[in-house]
Amino acid sequence: MAIFAPPPPNLGFFVGVLDFLASNEALLLAFAANAGRDPAAVLRARHLLAPPEEMI
Repeated sequence: MAIFAPPPPNLGFFVGVLDFLASNEALLLAFAANAGRDPAAVLRARHLLAPPEEMI
């Protein structure tokens, strides 16, 4: 049996930050490079936190 925790109250803030990064390729690439992450991983994180409405 899986137990799901409620989302943190500031989840919308983090989704907004990831949306902002995703809206500008240069910014996304700079952020990903600075964080040592693949830019695609940043985009995947955004979709995991708040999938598009059609996926719900």
